[in-house]
Amino acid sequence: MSLKLENTLRKNMQADAALRETVADWLVGESDDYTHSVTPTFPYEPRDSDEAERILGRFKKYLNKECFRRPKTPDAHVKMAVVQEGQRFAKRIHYHCAMRKPDKFTNREFERRIKKAWRNAVRNYKARIDIQPYAKGWLPYITKEVSRTNTSGISQHNDF
Repeated sequence: MSLKLENTLRKNMQADAALRETVADWLVGESDDYTHSVTPTFPYEPRDSDEAERILGRFKKYLNKECFRRPKTPDAHVKMAVVQEGQRFAKRIHYHCAMRKPDKFTNREFERRIKKAWRNAVRNYKARIDIQPYAKGWLPYITKEVSRTNTSGISQHNDF
């Protein structure tokens, strides 16, 4: 490999890493403290990214309804940072979410509501959803597919 090409590749990798760090900082800076790391996966392969976004929109609607009954005020929604993964490397599309539990719920109750909302969003198909306590390295991990040339993984359903 020529030295010029190697230097160009190195610069591109550094720029991509800087962008991922900027996106992660934005997701952290614009939010309250996150409490849960959530990875919902589809029970079937969505046709495209738009279908996956529609299903995630249903999930968000059901989750807010589960947690706030009739969410009408701006504060009546679950705070979340959402990134879609899989489309860049032709893997199975899934999401990574960082969520903030509403103060009125215990962790167990909030996790139950997340699972119920996901089951409703995928129309009662058997779907996996992994829920863990939030860890500091989660946001850099979920932004690994974001680059200067590909920001499509950042979901329109971010809500903080």
